[in-house]
Amino acid sequence: KDCTEVGLAEKSKSTTGAEVSEQQIRSWRDKDTVMHCLMQIFEEICRNYRRLNTTRTNEAPLFEQILDYVHEHLYDCDLRAKGVADKFFLSPCYFSTLFDKNANVSFKEYINYERIKKTTELLDSTELLIKEIAEAVGFSDPLYFGKVFKRYRLVSPFEYRKMQNRKFLHEES
Repeated sequence: KDCTEVGLAEKSKSTTGAEVSEQQIRSWRDKDTVMHCLMQIFEEICRNYRRLNTTRTNEAPLFEQILDYVHEHLYDCDLRAKGVADKFFLSPCYFSTLFDKNANVSFKEYINYERIKKTTELLDSTELLIKEIAEAVGFSDPLYFGKVFKRYRLVSPFEYRKMQNRKFLHEES
């Protein structure tokens, strides 16, 4: 007997073989039929795994291109997920999924984190006004910039700069 004869022909096409009922398994009388059917299920699982793995591997070059583009335009105030998705001819939904899967954070979180990292450098190394820094790193709204900065650094940009200045003065004395 093969899998078709024991009612497994359609079931072996499932991705996991989990649809095989206990009754069907009990109907398999000999060891060879059981082994043959289990091997077909296992082969199907392997094919699906390879297909998924290939898809993920094919996404890597695309994601690298997207990251390169994002870093080139990181400080543009109008950098948005939809705009990047459009640039790469992706639906916004697929772009979001691709970004989350490859970066392990959402597009917005990634952008905000990178911008705040640059903000910290500028607060430490320049005398630019906080509003100028916000614009320089891609925030058009100073209030939103302050909220995002505080979320990552636990203090406002003004307080951060003050702490850094105190630290600098303390080190000089």
